[in-house]
Amino acid sequence: MALGGAKGHTNQLHKLWELCKQKLPRQELNNALLLRQNEWSRTALHMAAEASHTEVMVKVCEWVKETKLNLRDNLLLVQDKYGHIAWHLAAVCDNAEAWKKLWDLAKEELTTEEINNQFC
Repeated sequence: MALGGAKGHTNQLHKLWELCKQKLPRQELNNALLLRQNEWSRTALHMAAEASHTEVMVKVCEWVKETKLNLRDNLLLVQDKYGHIAWHLAAVCDNAEAWKKLWDLAKEELTTEEINNQFC
């Protein structure tokens, strides 16, 4: 099950995250919750961006950093089976808040060349 949720449910997601950190080995935590992809190869970040759940996007990115995973390679640049990164889904779905947050994250985590190649 990949992480997802609606606005206002970030407290429940945080509780789930804390419980899973206590119960699951790090590798399983990463693969089962943070990096898992659905049948369209979409991550929790893709799904949150598409649904404009900005709070969930922020939490997922924080948790990736917390587990020492590379945000760039493990979420920001991950393409679904159609070649879309989460930023593309936010843009196509006209989710300005999600698009802006992903753009800000990209500027922090990616080189100018990577931004030009993936985001423009």
